[in-house]
Amino acid sequence: MTDVPEFPRDFAQVRIRNLSGEVEVLWAIVVGSYFRIHAQPLHVNGVSRNDIVEAVEVEPEDLDGYGMVGSAGVFDFVRVHASSGNRTLRILFEIPLEEADPRRDLMEHLSTLNCDFGGTEHRYAVSVRPNQSIDEVCGYLDSCGFSWEWANPAGEVA
Repeated sequence: MTDVPEFPRDFAQVRIRNLSGEVEVLWAIVVGSYFRIHAQPLHVNGVSRNDIVEAVEVEPEDLDGYGMVGSAGVFDFVRVHASSGNRTLRILFEIPLEEADPRRDLMEHLSTLNCDFGGTEHRYAVSVRPNQSIDEVCGYLDSCGFSWEWANPAGEVA
């Protein structure tokens, strides 16, 4: 018996390459023959949380040295099949997040704006839901003075 939790049977990992060739691996939920992106994209553009994507299975020999594998396997991204309508942007932090850091107020305010977010101490991906004004979110970020960038501003299939 091990203490390692099992993944739900319908979880997979989808590898996506950005334009510079860097690979990001996103958790996804199997939906028939497609995958619903479950994670916030921190490095790749054109994909948002809850988008339905097409991907092809990675052959086992191509996983040499690969760490964790979702129970449904690892797949390489092909294209967005159906957009969730979510728009993604990223906030870039130059210093680590600390207990008294004013960015905590930022995260609380993003929650009140009906946004989902997640990331690391230096980068957060923010998912703006279709019913939320993107202008309101961007205006708030600008007023805070944080550096941010578009990752999937349209929330549409490219």
